[in-house]
Amino acid sequence: MGACDYITKPSPSTFHLSVEEFERELTSKIIGLLSLEKDPIVKPVIKAPSLPLKKSPTSPEALVIGCSTGGPSALLKIFENLHSTKIPIFIVQHMPPIFTGLLAENIEKASGIKTIEVSKSEPINNNTIYLAAGGLHLEVSAEKSIRTLEVNTNPPENFCRPSVNPLFSSAVRVYKDRLLGFVLTGIGSDGLNGAKDIVEHGGEVIAQDQSSSIVWGMPKAVSESGYATKVMSLDEIMQYIHRITK
Repeated sequence: MGACDYITKPSPSTFHLSVEEFERELTSKIIGLLSLEKDPIVKPVIKAPSLPLKKSPTSPEALVIGCSTGGPSALLKIFENLHSTKIPIFIVQHMPPIFTGLLAENIEKASGIKTIEVSKSEPINNNTIYLAAGGLHLEVSAEKSIRTLEVNTNPPENFCRPSVNPLFSSAVRVYKDRLLGFVLTGIGSDGLNGAKDIVEHGGEVIAQDQSSSIVWGMPKAVSESGYATKVMSLDEIMQYIHRITK
């Protein structure tokens, strides 16, 4: 039926995690996939706290999205037949090089919107989706009125490069309270610090709910820390993004 996820074969040149981290990642992904069963004993639904949804997200100037395990299929569902967006969309999906280029192509086919795998400095345009290239952190920058995307090879955060935190934290410095963030399915807590920065600067963060997540790790960390403005299912997130980007 197709691949649900991937894991990179460890090698000195392409894989920077320790043996213990490789074991943790592999084990977590297997457990997460097994937990897709609807049996409530296997996967209990936990009601996560969320903040009241304010009116400001109705006119954000940019969207930022962070995801890991289960993210590719979630992204393709969210962007299916989007066709256009009046604002730029920035994405960090935990993936090594090669895979992010293919994902960008698939997002463009599904959405009908130009999608760029960002591997070098790029000007920011509306009606464009930007995906961080594997192995590179992605950050938003502004010089006077000119906004650009920059990449770097700073140390991994939460064992990840690209990491969600640098994208979220840099974007909020540029867009301030006109930034809307989404934390989707994924292992670990990457994106938590970035979500905190967005909320503390007046922006909004929406976390994917447990029942629609492949692995409720990243969105759980955000929602249980109180930085989720709202917790939504993947279908609700899709509808919300389609509405807000118009």
